Amino acid sequence: MKNYLDGGEAILEAFRKLKIDYIMSSPGSEWSPIWEALARQKLDNKPGPTFVESWHETLAVNMATGYTLMTGRPQAVLVHAGVGVLQGSMGIHGALQNEIPMVVMSGESQTLGEDPALDIEQQWYGGLTVGGIERFVEPVAKWARAVTSPHTLYESVIRAGEMAQRVPKGPIYLNVALEHMLHDWTPPAAAREVPPAPTVRPRQEDVAEIAELVRIAKSPVIVTETAGRDPKAFSALEEFADLLAIGVINGRVNAYANFPTNHPLYLGMGRYKALDQADLVLLVGARAPWYPPRRRPTSGKIVAIHDHPLKEHMVYQNLHADYYLEGGGSVGPASTTAMLRSCVPSGRRRRTGAPSIRSRSWARSAR
Repeated sequence: MKNYLDGGEAILEAFRKLKIDYIMSSPGSEWSPIWEALARQKLDNKPGPTFVESWHETLAVNMATGYTLMTGRPQAVLVHAGVGVLQGSMGIHGALQNEIPMVVMSGESQTLGEDPALDIEQQWYGGLTVGGIERFVEPVAKWARAVTSPHTLYESVIRAGEMAQRVPKGPIYLNVALEHMLHDWTPPAAAREVPPAPTVRPRQEDVAEIAELVRIAKSPVIVTETAGRDPKAFSALEEFADLLAIGVINGRVNAYANFPTNHPLYLGMGRYKALDQADLVLLVGARAPWYPPRRRPTSGKIVAIHDHPLKEHMVYQNLHADYYLEGGGSVGPASTTAMLRSCVPSGRRRRTGAPSIRSRSWARSAR
């Protein structure tokens, strides 16, 4: 084992700073510097991520996706060069569409055996090195680039992890040359602790404006598709709907458990008939609720509540939104519904009698 630190240690230390729990991997031989760094981590009893190997690249990416969906914490994925990235591209694309933050990496060779001072295996010359695999990954990732040098490697990985967690969240891909990982590395003299991504909240005056719409609405309805991604949002949405007796519909492309299906205010999945008479629709965490998209489901106002309502990865999108309430980061629906709850005057709540009447009406329509 080498007695100096190299690029593999730089990558592993960056993962530690990003508080990554697991390295999901379907690896090739380019990751031997990482394996050596992991061995040093174990020998030195240092805390750090656990290496999990799988037999397929898509599985590695999907394990990272599932872990992040369960915990909210982004993970790292290391895949084999060339075709390994292409094998995993379906999972990367899924992570992009579902806004799952992660750092995905693969390696290539730059010298291809022509550096007499560096013994590079022949397969890198024979076809594994595509020559800029990030070109193939760009369409299915939030951002994809090659690390420029061994001297930028550590901070490039840190930056990738930070970028992945910013709205819109998504997979960041780095192409890391094998030569960069084999190069010696000196840790920064004063390595910073990487702060968590900040939670961006909507302006109070915007929340107050939407709260006023809720206050004066005679027949509001909530439509949601992804609120349940955050357990806090699930609870906040239930509390908000129950407080004001607003019926809740799971949207057309519902992907999560967003609202209790045994709740008297639950109106079912895709049952848009309830919107015919709605004078206000609160669209909580939705990307494609109406179909055909040209069809506006109500003559009432539509409010899109999400930290990232307009999806740049979609070729077309029409929410028919009259108002947007954006912000909240990972707890977007939770923070916005909580803020709405605090802004709605007490005269709008159950003691007025109107919500109770609505609640009975929704209960009948849900049968």
